[in-house]
Amino acid sequence: MEQISVITAFLNAIAILLVWATNTWWSKKFADAKNAEITALKSAIDSLKAAQTETVRAKNAEIIAIKQNTPEKIRDAFQATNQIMEDTFGKLRSTLEETNNKVIDLEKLKTEKQSEIADLAIAKQQYELEILNLKKEIMNLNEEKEEILIENEYLRPLAEETEARQAAYEDAQWSMAKDERYE
Repeated sequence: MEQISVITAFLNAIAILLVWATNTWWSKKFADAKNAEITALKSAIDSLKAAQTETVRAKNAEIIAIKQNTPEKIRDAFQATNQIMEDTFGKLRSTLEETNNKVIDLEKLKTEKQSEIADLAIAKQQYELEILNLKKEIMNLNEEKEEILIENEYLRPLAEETEARQAAYEDAQWSMAKDERYE
């Protein structure tokens, strides 16, 4: 039994050594992890400090700018801006008036041109009516011409005969006048 006690004591000693070695190893790992965490937190704190410093600088610049904006400077800036706006609005008003006048003139011109177009349309209708009347008159004259030509065909021999009689009558009168002179 004594051997079992010695073996047990020896195994207990080995177990204690293993526990101590494991504990030391885990303590080192835990310490490394804590150091890494501390390093990360320090860098986060540094970046926050830098951001805070930058924010403080920006706020200080704003405070200086606000202090520089005295009521007189603000009033001067307002008056300058107001003057620029009044000048711009004045130019815009005059441009608007000119544009409105042009629109009115163009409306009048449009009305005049529409009136001229209406007058020309009426004149066109009248000319077309006159053209139709002239065409009818030409047709009537052509019909009369045809009738006259037909009558001339019947009257031509009579006219020739009348001309021949007239010529004979004139010759006879001339001969008689000649005879009377010589008598």
